[in-house]
Amino acid sequence: MVAPKLIRMPLAAQSGGMGLFHPGGEIFESAADPQFQKLAQWVTLEKSLAGKQQPPPGKAETFFKNEILPVLARRTCMAPACHTFNHSSFIPDAGTASDDLTQPIPDHFSAEQVSYNRTTAKGLIQPLVYLTGDVEQSRFLKKIIPIEKGGILHRGGNDQFIQGSGDPDYQKVKKWLTFERQEALAKLRSGGKPVDPDLVGKLRVLFFCVRAPTTAAVILM
Repeated sequence: MVAPKLIRMPLAAQSGGMGLFHPGGEIFESAADPQFQKLAQWVTLEKSLAGKQQPPPGKAETFFKNEILPVLARRTCMAPACHTFNHSSFIPDAGTASDDLTQPIPDHFSAEQVSYNRTTAKGLIQPLVYLTGDVEQSRFLKKIIPIEKGGILHRGGNDQFIQGSGDPDYQKVKKWLTFERQEALAKLRSGGKPVDPDLVGKLRVLFFCVRAPTTAAVILM
């Protein structure tokens, strides 16, 4: 189990830490430092409490961790100028070859990072996924394929990522979004009863309502 970055970053490299990569430098020369020990004890306590409080990850989060995070890293979507996917979590341990970062392993991420990265991938401010209908209409997928193949404008460009729906990475992302859709729809209730997933996102009724002699409104349901 990889130790949390919170206690690895300020620790000197000669003591097994990542202080060389820490903007604040090597704060603790040794893990035996009493102040470091207090920090480590607090982190251990928080982890033990979190483990008891959090439910096990669902299929969507597990698939995101094992399959989608490596895709995002391999496709350079974790650059600081792009999505906020905790790119600094790919800082290697002391002595780890930098080439290893081209194929990151899920264990490089804590449960909290996986959860946050998954939320970010779905869109923190502007939604990137479309879960009430065809998941392939999600901006997350459409912006990384060429425009002539059904993509939409992507500020990072459309030609250097995935060349179309036949790409294995495209299919992985589609599968992940399918799991996300299943989990989201399973939570829906109408009158206390589960909602039929086949009815979600479909136009069922069209009303035309005249409110005044010069105004009219169309209501879609």
